[in-house]
Amino acid sequence: MKKQAFKRDNITWQLYILLSFYGFLINILGPLTPYLRAEHNSNYATAGLHFSLFAVGMLIAGSFGELVVKKLGTMRTLWFSALGTVPGIFFILFAQQIWFSLTGAFLSGLLGSFILTTIPGALAIKYGDLQATAFAEINAFAALASVTAPLLVGGLAATPLGWRSALILPFVLLFIYVLFQYKNLKAGFSLQLKSQQAIETSPSKLPITYWWAWLGILLVVAIEFCMIYWSSDFLISSSGLPIHIAALSVAFFLSAMLVSRSVGSRLLQQSNQRRVYNWALLLTTLGFLLFWLPEVLPVKVIGLFITGLGVGNLYPITISFAIRTVKPQSTEAASARTSLASGGAILSLPLLLGLVADQTGLNTAYGLVLVLILFSFLVPLLTQPINKQI
Repeated sequence: MKKQAFKRDNITWQLYILLSFYGFLINILGPLTPYLRAEHNSNYATAGLHFSLFAVGMLIAGSFGELVVKKLGTMRTLWFSALGTVPGIFFILFAQQIWFSLTGAFLSGLLGSFILTTIPGALAIKYGDLQATAFAEINAFAALASVTAPLLVGGLAATPLGWRSALILPFVLLFIYVLFQYKNLKAGFSLQLKSQQAIETSPSKLPITYWWAWLGILLVVAIEFCMIYWSSDFLISSSGLPIHIAALSVAFFLSAMLVSRSVGSRLLQQSNQRRVYNWALLLTTLGFLLFWLPEVLPVKVIGLFITGLGVGNLYPITISFAIRTVKPQSTEAASARTSLASGGAILSLPLLLGLVADQTGLNTAYGLVLVLILFSFLVPLLTQPINKQI
């Protein structure tokens, strides 16, 4: 049976652009932290709260995201969410004290994360059986934006423009897009609202299979961000790599994820989701073992890249697993709750790994990631009643 062709339109590109904007925003906090810490003379723990508070904002947004969508509509929610990040970014850019920038991180996470809570549901409604392809492709664009974040901060910090310009740039680009696409944006508002009104307004209870898939999202996001947070420190402590070179490992890992999602969006048009998920997880396992166990630096770096290739497709596929378990009238609620899994993983697991590392050393603590990987193999089995045909 011939598969339906995957087609992109004005709404699709708006979703891609907005998630890329959000991906840039969430991944720029790490590279910005050393500059904020230096300006405010704060310690590592306090500076690290920027990302924690952003994640708290994600959790709050995920708790009632579907209510905002029902009130404003999908596309209005997304664009107001992008606009809502402006006050938070203003606080970060012009903070005279550390608590101003911490407040900015929280506001950005709270108001900006409606982008994350809304887009999975919007893609599921729009693409139906092709949603996994859409999820992989949109996350490839977001990965590209994520890679540019540390590169822009490092590059612009050495120029007269300074590191702050890296944070302003995506807003300038988004403003230019809105300026030239205003008519299409207005058309998108009404088009999406009509599609939304066709859906029943009373959501059903989210099934147990959804919550197993939700747990899968938490696991794979935890794997991803444990690698993003700690891979540089691990290469420094285990191989004596210089700090400035080890810092580039994050961009290296994110680049592998970009390659993975670019290829994955095409694989998912031709292959079974569960098969792609299992192969991606096997690749993640192989890469992580090469990164974690050997003492040879080149092998570790190759392992880090292979881990990124595997991890890249796990998140979009588990999102698709989750959305597919619910009835159409519960799509917005299911979409919003996925950000609770993401926010919870980002907030807790890298912190837990760091706490264990303080007691046992980073090499031993990284065994936690292997545990997360092994549990992730259960996800397709636990969602089998819904996903056995995909």
